[in-house]
Amino acid sequence: MNESLHMYVTGTTVHLRRVAGPPWRRRVEDVDAKPWRPAEPASLAVRLAPGASRVKRNLHVHVGAALCRLGAFGLPPGVRGTEEGAAVGCARLRHEFELDPALWRLRGQVIPGRGIAVAAAMATQVVDAVTMFATAHRLRIMTLQPYAASLWNCVRDRRTSRTNRTLVAVEQDALTVLRWSDGTLREAYSILHAGDASLLQRETRRLALQGDARDKLTLLAHRDGSWDLTGLEGMLLPSRGYLRRLRYGDFRDLMFAAEVSCD
Repeated sequence: MNESLHMYVTGTTVHLRRVAGPPWRRRVEDVDAKPWRPAEPASLAVRLAPGASRVKRNLHVHVGAALCRLGAFGLPPGVRGTEEGAAVGCARLRHEFELDPALWRLRGQVIPGRGIAVAAAMATQVVDAVTMFATAHRLRIMTLQPYAASLWNCVRDRRTSRTNRTLVAVEQDALTVLRWSDGTLREAYSILHAGDASLLQRETRRLALQGDARDKLTLLAHRDGSWDLTGLEGMLLPSRGYLRRLRYGDFRDLMFAAEVSCD
């Protein structure tokens, strides 16, 4: 029997969940949640009972926006192959945010046939902390990606992938914007908000006014935040169907859509 662990790391807190059991009867359990300090990788010391020797344990890590930098960039003519395109995307992200290579780990990916490179940078501190944790508990790191990617996969309708769609994912300490049009990710960025609801209001209004009537704008916000969304109702895609009141291993259930918890 395989067992998987999901870790969600923000700028101040680490959450851990365990997913076990056969596919038709999965169990999701909260293992631990505690504060941590990114400047001290060893502080990511979540309690974890040793697994049985016959159980293979995989680790899926969802990194909060406060610890990431994102970007989507058009590729110049003459770029050859996906590796070169990914390298160009990483270089653009490093230049745009003036990222110190010693402090950030960069990854790039090219969207096939679209001439777009998507780049993500994760703080070296969190990568080192996760690696240390996985080694100590003999875990295999299967995924290490921005938390917003999990939310995007949740709300994106693949049957209408060519619809213009914008996702605003608001975590406790930062928000992420992903804009998708004509089947391609066109824009990706994160903003630290420090609990400032007015920043969320301004950014959501700007995005709504920037699009047109055909665009779909989805807002997902952390349940523990106190967000005043007055006046935004007409700009938000109805939330029903995106998230259910279930516990997900990848922490989707920590969010609510628009201003109403989903059924």
